[in-house]
Amino acid sequence: MTRKLASIRRVNNLAPIKGADRIEVATIDGWKVVVKKGEFVVGDLCTYFEIDSWVPHSVAPFLTAVGKEPREYKGVKGQKLKTVKLRGQISQGLALKTNTWGLNEGDDVTDRLGVMKWEPEESSERATGAGKKVWTAKNFPTHLFPKTDQERIQNVFHLRPKDHTYEVTAKLDGSSCSIFRHKGRLRVCSRNIELEIREKDDSWLVSWLRRLIGKQPRRKTVGNHFVDMALKVGRNVPDGYCFQGELCGPGIQDNYEKLEDFKFFVYDIVNMETRTYLDPTTRRVVAFAKGFDHVPVISQEASYPESVEEAIALADSTPSVNRPDAEGVVFKSNTDPNLSFKAISNQYLLYKDSKGD
Repeated sequence: MTRKLASIRRVNNLAPIKGADRIEVATIDGWKVVVKKGEFVVGDLCTYFEIDSWVPHSVAPFLTAVGKEPREYKGVKGQKLKTVKLRGQISQGLALKTNTWGLNEGDDVTDRLGVMKWEPEESSERATGAGKKVWTAKNFPTHLFPKTDQERIQNVFHLRPKDHTYEVTAKLDGSSCSIFRHKGRLRVCSRNIELEIREKDDSWLVSWLRRLIGKQPRRKTVGNHFVDMALKVGRNVPDGYCFQGELCGPGIQDNYEKLEDFKFFVYDIVNMETRTYLDPTTRRVVAFAKGFDHVPVISQEASYPESVEEAIALADSTPSVNRPDAEGVVFKSNTDPNLSFKAISNQYLLYKDSKGD
């Protein structure tokens, strides 16, 4: 499912904000968005931009403070939409009263408006130093298995089966990592790129000279840690399968999980021949049998949440590995493991966005 960062949606409800005279909160699908009072009436169509959208300056110049220059991302001037709190009200995204002539509810206008998803950029340069080449970047092998991503519950609450039971796991804050073996060769990917493994970094002469003169090995890049983890656990990855999980540890996402060393937590196993996920029960059994750490399981057979608010409340109260507050929770159907969605903790989003990009 392609994420609609900017789309035509309907205002489902409007409610006052205590102590606020000029603003109110609009409900747009499962999202709560602060808008100017009187700008919309219930039932209006609007252009809605999700959080994490990079909105061009030409589309919403008011997002840049007066007297300031807009920021730049991938050559486009604009601003990133974050989760904010206004007068005590959580606001996520942006709703614009725009001309929707010729457009229908649900239409995706992301490309038309030049909106992009903001995410930390991954380096595609060689990790080099003192003659050392540890990995080079390649395109993500989407022909073998999909990238890891779940849609937010705010967008799919009415689209997921209510009669299924769901595995609920904590969503950890690290970096997505896919370790797989294809035609006998061990390979590894970060979220967006494949890192070509080079098990022998140096010639024996360079290694010997470095030891002789007492030089310390250079500081490792994050890319090295993906490779190191693949080599560490790769012997347990059977051919034709991909183990997807979260790589957490020092230097990754400010080590939100507070780990002293790097750990790889499995949350999916893909059969690459059929391009299907193992069901949650089988995945947990296989991960345990192969000696992998698994993301924390909150429930193995949870009912579908009664509301978006209930799912967000669960996300806000779920502990992580070494913290009382996780990034959120992920729901995966026990009937169809290809059906999933996530609920991100609002407290986590406010914390992360307060620290900047």
